[in-house]
Amino acid sequence: MMRKTEKVFKAPKMLLKWFYSASFALFFILLLAFNVVTPIDTIVQSKVANNLAFNAIVIIMSCVVFAVFSLIAYSTRIFVLRVHIQDIPKKYIPTHDKDLPVVALREIRKAFKESETIRNNSLPNQDIQHPGMFYRKEDSSNTQMGLLNGLIYEDIINTFGARVREGGFMLLDSETKKRFGDKLTLREYIHQMKVHHLLPPTSEASTKTFIDHYEKLRFSGKTISERDFFMFLNFFGEHTMDSFAS
Repeated sequence: MMRKTEKVFKAPKMLLKWFYSASFALFFILLLAFNVVTPIDTIVQSKVANNLAFNAIVIIMSCVVFAVFSLIAYSTRIFVLRVHIQDIPKKYIPTHDKDLPVVALREIRKAFKESETIRNNSLPNQDIQHPGMFYRKEDSSNTQMGLLNGLIYEDIINTFGARVREGGFMLLDSETKKRFGDKLTLREYIHQMKVHHLLPPTSEASTKTFIDHYEKLRFSGKTISERDFFMFLNFFGEHTMDSFAS
């Protein structure tokens, strides 16, 4: 129904466009006709008075001066217009309804509503617990730890070790750095940080469990489940490693 209505209103717009263009052409022809009458009449009168050559030169010079003046005026107008257009930011973003025509604003809002409908229809109808990625419905009340939808568990695990090693290396004393350099594994870094009391006291069994769990997720080659990822986050918080991985 909407498309039929739009087709009905297209015809008057086309007629107005044609009328607008035709009116300019008609106005130009009339203006040219009125302007041509005067020089023609002057030439005829000069021919009768045997003064044709002088009057013809005057008329031609007048036309040349008029053409040059018109060209300068038109060029100045174009130059001033372009200068003002350049003052407008290229990435112009309308912020108010009055910044756009009513028709354009209506079409933009219509497109936004259609996009929102398509997005809502394309989202899953229920929570997804697929190994490797986190997803919860936006209106779900059981979203845990404020994780973003589409979070890839493997990306977090892959970057964790490098960030902890970088942070731990900066905190170690110069003698330890010279002795071991930056070739230590994550397990060795955590051990050195515990030896130098850079981590809160925890049992050896808890630390070993944490590192074993990390290495399992990092190097097993298997898709990380949601349960294993949340277990890793719990270990991560217990050992307060966030200061090294931030």
